[in-house]
Amino acid sequence: MSQPPNPWPQGSWPPDPSHNKGESGKPTLVNSMAIATELWLVVVLCQIIASIGEYSTVTQSFRDSVRETKGATAQEVDLVTSSGFLVGVFVVATAIIAAVSLLIVWLARTGHNWARLVLSFFSAFLVVQAVLALFGGNGATWAMIPTVIGGVAALGAAYLLLQRETETYCKAMATYRKSGGTPPPGPGWPPNGGPPPGQYFPHGQYPQQGSYPYPPQQQYPDPNRYQPRDDDRRDDSGGNR
Repeated sequence: MSQPPNPWPQGSWPPDPSHNKGESGKPTLVNSMAIATELWLVVVLCQIIASIGEYSTVTQSFRDSVRETKGATAQEVDLVTSSGFLVGVFVVATAIIAAVSLLIVWLARTGHNWARLVLSFFSAFLVVQAVLALFGGNGATWAMIPTVIGGVAALGAAYLLLQRETETYCKAMATYRKSGGTPPPGPGWPPNGGPPPGQYFPHGQYPQQGSYPYPPQQQYPDPNRYQPRDDDRRDDSGGNR
């Protein structure tokens, strides 16, 4: 009876099913994490657009608070409340917030669990902010549109970030980083150096002696140990002992 052909090429082992990894052994990015981080790109973009719509309201409130500050000279007030200064501060602050947000998104996508939790918290915060903007928003009316869109995207991101498979992916990535990029194989794989059930050893490769669970060879007594004595031979031949 002929055996089925070996499905694995020469010099290779079948993949370990206990790890969902790519070619380099790195855990594969799960769909929930991928979609959540992509939704956060939408959130960052919407927040930048919404902040532009709120620029005039924020700057006017800042000018009023500076003018009410006691002890400030007229030149200091004019410098701090000038349009060029406020635009510069606004651009720098927006760029820093966007950069930090994108950095956290990238860290979460690469499997850092603390970044996943931070994104989950800010996602919930933006959802509440979007709800409040519907009932008492300040600034331009059109700025409410990106705020609401960003809130909806943040709601979807929060749901995906809290999924069990997303948490499992972050734990697998933590194990991968601790092992230096080469995680250990799953328990008992391959069992005792042998192939998985229903498979065969690759062509030309066999386990070393003692590595495969064959039963120990039966030990037979030494044939020279029980040689008959000369007296026994003479007795069997009819001689006197």
